[in-house]
Amino acid sequence: QVDVGGSGRIGGAGGDGGNGGNPYANSNSNGRSGTSALGVEYTPTTVNVASGGVLAGGFGGGGAGGGAYDTDKEGSRTASGGGGGGGAGIPAGAGGLGGTNGGVNGGAGSAGSVSEGGAGGPRANNGGEAISGEGGDGGEATQAAQEGVTGTGGEGSTYGGGDPGGTGAAIRKSQSGFTV
Repeated sequence: QVDVGGSGRIGGAGGDGGNGGNPYANSNSNGRSGTSALGVEYTPTTVNVASGGVLAGGFGGGGAGGGAYDTDKEGSRTASGGGGGGGAGIPAGAGGLGGTNGGVNGGAGSAGSVSEGGAGGPRANNGGEAISGEGGDGGEATQAAQEGVTGTGGEGSTYGGGDPGGTGAAIRKSQSGFTV
């Protein structure tokens, strides 16, 4: 039997945000998924959660923003994407790093907290010709993790944002025969 008291909390870890994409390739990364809060392997098992208690999986990290480039007779402009925000959980997910190798680089995503997902990192704008995507926000109870935004530039350099991570299960079981 597992009992979660009125002020108790069992939670999964939040997923890390994806790292921002670089300008010349679709190199952004996806957010990581949150983990399960409680694993049950024995039957019969009863899980009791008192009013006010929390039993929740960790939330996913946000996807990274895509990079962008533009090349014309005046020269080249590049921009790397923003990192995804970390998902809420215990422990919370880390924010993804901003992309590198751009003339202008996107910012890092923020870490999540126990109850809130982190904000996605800001985009980068290189002269209005190469504009990377913002990182997606990390997930929390009121919203799922978000996909990273697509970067845009010239010459068809449209690189999509990374996918968000999924939410972990509150209870993961290997067998049937438990009650909540």
